[in-house]
Amino acid sequence: MSGTPKLNIFFLLFPCLFFAQSNISDFTSIRKDDMTYEMKIPNTHKFQIIIEEGDLRDDSTPIPEKFDFTAYVPIGGSSENGYLSINSERDPGDVSILDINFNTTTKLWSYTAAANLDFSAVSGTQYNCSGTVTPWNTVITCEERTAPDGPDADSRKDIGWCIEIDPVTKTVGTSDNPQKLWALGNMRHENVVIDPSTYANNRVIYFGEDINNGYIYKLVADTPKDFTNGYNPTTMNGGKLFVYRGPKNGAGQWVQLNNFTDIDQNTTRTQSDSAGGATFNGGVEDVEINPIDNNIYFAVKGLGESCIYKIVDPDPLSGSSIPVMSKYAGGASKQYEVLPGVFEAWGDGVDNLAFDDLGNLWSMQDDLSNTEGFIWVIENGHVDGSNEKAKIFGQVPIGAEPTGITFSPDYRFMFMSIMHPNTSNNGTQKDAAGTTLANNKDAAIVISRIEELGTTYVYDNGWVSGTPAGTSPTYSDIVIKNGDAEITQTMTCYKVIVKPGASLKVNSGITLTVEDELTLESSSNSYSSLLGDGAIIGTIKYERFVNAQTNRNDLIAPPLDGQTWSDFLTTDSDKNNPNERNIFNNGAGTPTY
Repeated sequence: MSGTPKLNIFFLLFPCLFFAQSNISDFTSIRKDDMTYEMKIPNTHKFQIIIEEGDLRDDSTPIPEKFDFTAYVPIGGSSENGYLSINSERDPGDVSILDINFNTTTKLWSYTAAANLDFSAVSGTQYNCSGTVTPWNTVITCEERTAPDGPDADSRKDIGWCIEIDPVTKTVGTSDNPQKLWALGNMRHENVVIDPSTYANNRVIYFGEDINNGYIYKLVADTPKDFTNGYNPTTMNGGKLFVYRGPKNGAGQWVQLNNFTDIDQNTTRTQSDSAGGATFNGGVEDVEINPIDNNIYFAVKGLGESCIYKIVDPDPLSGSSIPVMSKYAGGASKQYEVLPGVFEAWGDGVDNLAFDDLGNLWSMQDDLSNTEGFIWVIENGHVDGSNEKAKIFGQVPIGAEPTGITFSPDYRFMFMSIMHPNTSNNGTQKDAAGTTLANNKDAAIVISRIEELGTTYVYDNGWVSGTPAGTSPTYSDIVIKNGDAEITQTMTCYKVIVKPGASLKVNSGITLTVEDELTLESSSNSYSSLLGDGAIIGTIKYERFVNAQTNRNDLIAPPLDGQTWSDFLTTDSDKNNPNERNIFNNGAGTPTY
């Protein structure tokens, strides 16, 4: 390969997955590193910006900073047409609702409307943190601050509640008399989750208090979908509010609190303290329910604790006993083997959570001194200490924290936000639409596997999704799954992946410019090849397969036909051996490793 002034070669010690796997949770873990200006995700996935801080809404107001819960609500069950609700965790509070849709031709998302919600009917809102999408497709936004009573007629505090939103009408509440969800009590709410089981009948909701020494709660409503009215001990109607009391590792119980009068609802925390509720260092962050086992999982962010707990609640409607409360994953110093022989510390700052359809728990980590900001995935079946299955999916840009994961109904698309990145960031990363990003302001994004988002050319013993050419978008990606692909026209693309067993040839007189990286993958019994009669401009990475059985540091198969590993590290001068496939600059390049 001649004329390659920008050619750089790196050897990476990562195992590789075959492209045939298509679930969003199929990826090879990245490793921990300090933050950079860019969003880091596996090369099997890509992302697209949907809206950024400062973009104008329909009423000409800019969408404000501090993007948090990012809720996709499907229209008619669609994974390609819905609403996107975005919280802004600030004062005054703010929630935006976008009408979004997926173009099946371009494979890109866009929005056609952007509403600025009016909270004046419920005395305003502040610090809209996380929340939930209800089983009946409304959104609940949670206020992570408390504030004294305002000028309205009742004596309840104005701030420190949860609020239901109708994304279709873009209004607060679901009736002509909108109310905050008083029965959930007044506190610094992080999020809520509704038990989706048929038995619970849309009556059971779990949530936590995001303050140091915070509590974990459950409300059991007497009417499905009604979390406004607290329990009246005289009429014995309304929702019953409970706080968990017991150890963090063992059996406990739900203890009922008073939540009928304004004073009751204003003093939830005081009552919890008097009831001997269990407290959690740094407060309770997101609470979620695993769709596989229907158990409750919640995050505790406090320094030193930083872990995820599990609650088994066998009778959510009527039972008060909790047979199991236990730590599920994490602990700041806990080490997980994210790659063969590669251990990474869990760290501090666990915050937002979300389950996918397979029961994998996606855990988002706050930035702490520009060293964290990771997205972990705890795979279904994980057991701390005996069957540990943890890996790292991504990391946000310098200064940011990842927030607010939700999924489309088919789990092809994951929606999240990048919150408060450093304003001095100056990245040059491109998204699936080819937009160059500085990553210096809040953004709501969608992530999917590479074949599902944007322009991707796939070769599977023949081009199956169009042939890359000089007229192809410069932000397109190329994936060689099987066979021997050829580039026959000079072109520019963003990313190239050659899977184990496949090869890519750049024909004579042709130049392939790769703006991001060209990655050659290997497996336990196969490797990929790059055949160059033409020129490649860009960065080439060869991902060595790591064999856990031989000191985790060897290549099972040579990268080129007829070569040993020692041959690979030296210049290949034998141009006439038909069994060899020259990989780097026809053997004239000197690899770095």
